[in-house]
Amino acid sequence: MRNTRQVAGGMLLAVLAASPVMLQAADATVSTNVRDFMKSYVKPAEKLAKKGEAEPLRRILAAVPAMAQADDQAQWQVIADKALASGDLRASCKACHSEYKKTYKKEYRDSKVEVSAELVDYLKKAL
Repeated sequence: MRNTRQVAGGMLLAVLAASPVMLQAADATVSTNVRDFMKSYVKPAEKLAKKGEAEPLRRILAAVPAMAQADDQAQWQVIADKALASGDLRASCKACHSEYKKTYKKEYRDSKVEVSAELVDYLKKAL
C-alpha cells in the first residue's frame, strides 16, 4: 500500500510539474481596473517623475499598452514607445489622455485589466 501511495504521489507531482498552472506562477498577474491602476500607481509615479525619479513611470509605460482595449493597443504602444525613446515620459500621459480619456472614462474605466504581479510589487515598494 505504501509503494502505491508513493507511486501515485510521484505521478501527481509529475503531472503538476507539466501543468500550465505551474507555468503561470512565474507570470502571475493582478486583476484590477483601469481607474484603480491609474489612481494607485500612475499618479504617484508621475509625481515621482516630476521630482526626478522616473523609473516607476518608465516601467508603467512599458507595461501599459497591454492594458488597452485590443483595437487601441498598437496606438498605445506607439505613444509609450515615443515617450520612452524621448525621455519625456509625461508627454505620453497627455497624448494618451487627449486621444482616449473620454472613451475610457465612459466605457472602460471599470473594465478589468491584468497587470504583472512583479510590476505591482515593484510599484508598491517604490511609491
